Amino acid sequence: AASDVYKRQVLVVAQVAVSAMLLVCAGLFVRSLGNVNNVDTGFTLREGVVATLEFQESGYGSEGGRAIVTELKERLAALPGVLAVASCDRMPLGQSIAITAVYPETPHVQADEDGVAVDIAAVGPDYFGALGIPIQAGRAFNQTDLPESERVVIVNSTFARTHWPGESAIGKQVRVHGVDEEPRTIVGVARDGKYRSLGERPRPFLYQPYAQASFGLTHVVVASSVDGANLVQPVRREIRALDSNLPIFDLVTVPEHLELMLFVPRALAALLVTLGLLALALGSTGLYGVIAYDVSRRTREVGIRISVGARRSQVLRLVLWDGLRLVGIGTAAGLLIALPSTRFLESMLFDIHPADPVTFVAVALLFLCVSVAATLRPGMRASSIDPVNALRYE
Repeated sequence: AASDVYKRQVLVVAQVAVSAMLLVCAGLFVRSLGNVNNVDTGFTLREGVVATLEFQESGYGSEGGRAIVTELKERLAALPGVLAVASCDRMPLGQSIAITAVYPETPHVQADEDGVAVDIAAVGPDYFGALGIPIQAGRAFNQTDLPESERVVIVNSTFARTHWPGESAIGKQVRVHGVDEEPRTIVGVARDGKYRSLGERPRPFLYQPYAQASFGLTHVVVASSVDGANLVQPVRREIRALDSNLPIFDLVTVPEHLELMLFVPRALAALLVTLGLLALALGSTGLYGVIAYDVSRRTREVGIRISVGARRSQVLRLVLWDGLRLVGIGTAAGLLIALPSTRFLESMLFDIHPADPVTFVAVALLFLCVSVAATLRPGMRASSIDPVNALRYE
């Protein structure tokens, strides 16, 4: 019988530990999602529409495709409520990324034969203004950055700081793998932003002019002063007016575009909360069963304690302590396991540390309350035992 009780206690401790770990992870996600509006994305665009167009399937070459994009931008700019229109091949916080090898010509950081891996995007002249990305040094792209013009690029501040610490990056040159071997001159330094996810750390980024890059999938960004939902149909009509057969890969509002980044964290938070609460329910039920069974086994012992002068409050504290001890061991084990485990979630957390003390303390307090609730009824039953009947108990 004693071994059975021991096995039940070990099972309760294990259930509490697993539940504590899951609830810590879930709590971090929930608190993180509450901070999402405070995350600095690096751009100020919050209202508008993003249209994603596929030109290659329609047989457009680079010249013809860019001509369509230029005319479309002029049409969209004339719509009521539109502030700016820009084009790019990749959106920040979008569903696709491009990484290339870059060879900075600098004495500070020598690139090896594989170069430096850098995220890259091709953007039009109005891109930085439309998205609200500040140019911290130099200039943005303009209409003179054409295929036959000098090859130029813009880098973000992390790229500039990494390769030219303490000096200006303007005028420095880089070579971009897979484009051509011609050096490209840095003409501007843009502010850092979030490119892959909201929780990422600062990473180097390189922009090249839309007209000097290979042509393919194109995002047309419409920044507006009105609700982007009111512009979806007008934008669709203008695209169809230019070419009714042009494939529209996607057409979403800016808030919908940003929501895509929250899908995975929200789904994980919901899953972890569900699993954590299920484990919590199983653990508290198991704890109640173990304590209730232990009290029934110790009825004679409790009766003797009361008969020799033990106060009923002391008996209640004894039972509560048994429950708190099991939950305390399980909670401590779960929190210790969660401490290193949550670091794997860091890239999906927004403005919160993986070892957030508020979350860990909240989970510990939750289990304290659960342990008291689960052991209170067996404790009250034990403290109300009639010592005469208890001494007769076999």
